[in-house]
Amino acid sequence: MRIHIAAPLIGSIRESALASTPEECCGILIGSIAGEDHHVDRVVAARNTWDGDRTRRYEIDSQTAFDAIREATAAGRSVVGFYHSHPDGSDQPSSHDLETAWPRMSYVIVTVREGAVTAVRSWRLDRHGRALVEERTD
Repeated sequence: MRIHIAAPLIGSIRESALASTPEECCGILIGSIAGEDHHVDRVVAARNTWDGDRTRRYEIDSQTAFDAIREATAAGRSVVGFYHSHPDGSDQPSSHDLETAWPRMSYVIVTVREGAVTAVRSWRLDRHGRALVEERTD
């Protein structure tokens, strides 16, 4: 399993994470799938609409998700995953991240500590849906 995201797109995700702190940022990864590889060619930032503590949870704005899916489909692309941040948290997926993960989707997690991005890692459910395993990135 590998996820391919160009440096400028990683930069956009990092900027989103920093701008949203202390709340979690979130967004959608658009691209293509080739076998076990995900190729991201667009990121869509979304508003965190979680109705609770947004420093520990996120929910992607439904209108943004709808529009991104529609536009991706029209362009022959797919949603290949999602991203969010862990402000002052772990660089590992949380139990909530595992419980809400969808099969075959990549989950990029950006760790922000003391106002700086300290990690950008990507995860995907294993075959059994019991654990999130780290993807190789490039």
